Amino acid sequence: ETASRLQERLQERENAKTAHLLGTAFAAGYLGRDDGKRPAWFDRAHLQAVSSVSPDLQEHLANVCHVVCLKVRQEASTDVAASKSARSAGRSATNWQATLLCVRVLWRTLFAAAAAKAPLQRAVVPVLFMIVCASLRTAARKLLVQVWKEMHIQFTSSVNKHRSMKSRPAWSVLETLQYQTFGLDCGFGISNPTEKPPSSTGVKPAGSLHDYMAELLALRFAVDWLSASMLDAQQFLEHFVRRVQKRSEGVDGDRYGGGSWRTGNTDFAIDAFAVAWTDDAELRGVASLAARLFDGLEGPASLQFAATFVGQLLLAIWKGAEPMLAHQASVSVARTAESQAMQGTLPPPLLQEPDEDASLTANFHILANSYTDADSTTRNMLGELPRGVLG
Repeated sequence: ETASRLQERLQERENAKTAHLLGTAFAAGYLGRDDGKRPAWFDRAHLQAVSSVSPDLQEHLANVCHVVCLKVRQEASTDVAASKSARSAGRSATNWQATLLCVRVLWRTLFAAAAAKAPLQRAVVPVLFMIVCASLRTAARKLLVQVWKEMHIQFTSSVNKHRSMKSRPAWSVLETLQYQTFGLDCGFGISNPTEKPPSSTGVKPAGSLHDYMAELLALRFAVDWLSASMLDAQQFLEHFVRRVQKRSEGVDGDRYGGGSWRTGNTDFAIDAFAVAWTDDAELRGVASLAARLFDGLEGPASLQFAATFVGQLLLAIWKGAEPMLAHQASVSVARTAESQAMQGTLPPPLLQEPDEDASLTANFHILANSYTDADSTTRNMLGELPRGVLG
């Protein structure tokens, strides 16, 4: 039934196309965050090439990406007491929470600005936003489990006694997991890394324990980011529905006139979705600057180019958050002993206590271990249990 609706109704196809393009843009931004160090991922995404737009737009995009990257890096590395976003997030905020608030505002603004280039009703934009976030969160959670299981294979002696914390697995190991999760299982538009070689191989020939720890932390950050974004959209819709329910057609029609959302035209209220309020005036200015970048995109292919712009800006966001993730990865590697790797166990990367308590992936390692095969002792014990008949 769902497939027939998408095939028969033009509006449904446009909604699915917009969600697919913007979801692919987010995946490309995440996968390409380390381009330059490792084999490049962004060029493997099914997006329009940046070189296809005019040189002026390319220059504007590069400038805005630079501003966005600096803003996110400021929140990720600045002292919490001096961070405006941290004070907005709460009294006990940390750099992790301040960066989450910053990227939530930017992601919501970018999604709404790009969706405005699609021929769809503006009232569905918040719902599409939640759908895309839910799909990306599912992919991030699945990849989180897969990467954690692969770490025990590559950096412990559980499978190969010659492997240790100092092992250097090829990048193809991690790329296979990423393509399997984002490309095959979740359906985002990225090419098979074995079929399409990277545009650059990067300066690091192989991965390390630090790289895999940073990958885990990036996935945990993505899950918290997307979950908070879904909650923001849900709260927006709840407030919007309450305002609509309280309106009075007769009274408001005379008082506000025919052009007001109170008389049935909801475009005014839906447009407010692109403007996520924050007490940080600097962040509001950066979000407004990023939204104005899309005004120069016109024509039938404007949505495709808008998705490319979103991917590049998200890449800048991840570049800005990278120092925070790298620092946390270094701390996690430092607290890992060689004896643990010899025993086949690794400690999970931990965040600061307030971040760990608020995180939605605090027990991801326990969940990942539930997918592993039971040992021989457990299988023998289960085999010796008496059989019973229920009913």
